[in-house]
Amino acid sequence: MSFFTDFIEFDFLLYSLFGVILISILSGMLSPLVISKRLAFMGSALSHSTLLSISISLCFFTVNQPLPLFLSNTLIVILMVSGLATFTYREKIPTDSLIGIFLSISMALGIIILSLYSKEKVDLTSLLFGNILLMTKVDLVILSLLLILVFFCLWIPRAKWVYLIQDEEGALIQGINLKFYHYLFYILLGITVTASIKLMGTVVVNTLLLVPGVVALKVSRNLKSMISISILFSLFFSVLGLMLGNSFNLPGGATISVTLFIGMILFINLFPWTIKFFKSL
Repeated sequence: MSFFTDFIEFDFLLYSLFGVILISILSGMLSPLVISKRLAFMGSALSHSTLLSISISLCFFTVNQPLPLFLSNTLIVILMVSGLATFTYREKIPTDSLIGIFLSISMALGIIILSLYSKEKVDLTSLLFGNILLMTKVDLVILSLLLILVFFCLWIPRAKWVYLIQDEEGALIQGINLKFYHYLFYILLGITVTASIKLMGTVVVNTLLLVPGVVALKVSRNLKSMISISILFSLFFSVLGLMLGNSFNLPGGATISVTLFIGMILFINLFPWTIKFFKSL
């Protein structure tokens, strides 16, 4: 029974559960676009590049100032991803090459700034898997506001996103502002990574941005159903991973990543058999 009751008895576990739910929905909405636009490397680049934004922010604020630290971090990330979006729009520079350069340089600068100017030292290894158990009410408010933002920017105009991915030239003819949506996608992705990195870490954020989209791409016929499947898959297996980690005293972030991967293998292999079974009834 502790598999469930711990999350009711202990506030920090309850906060972590709500946090995982919010982050799972956020990443579930973005993951199909990351996969469809062939930007799998982008999530990794942004999550690792947050080291630079965190290092700069820590020159002015401390970890005991979560809201100012987040706002500063977000502003810096928006500036960085806007520059990245500028160079990747219409392939001014090959996207894969630019992302690789962006990842390595931003990490290198982050380490230098952190060692020279940061107000306090940060354990860089904690950025790999984060610590979901450190979820606070402030984090939950930030994630909730971000979820509302992404919902209005992504889910409501999803028909335009479908058009943009399936037929970019057709979308341009129809009067859809390609440049606006290109920048919007990069900014939403950057803010989501920023809000999640402290709690989930780079490894888990990468997994959440990739695995649900891959699963949805394999089993759905269009982007609209891809987003729904991606959200449900991300939500179910992330919460399951958190509960398994708590029950067996395992690291939460690492357990969520492994659970998502196992879920992907099972889902992709079992889904066709499930469809055949129901069709035979």
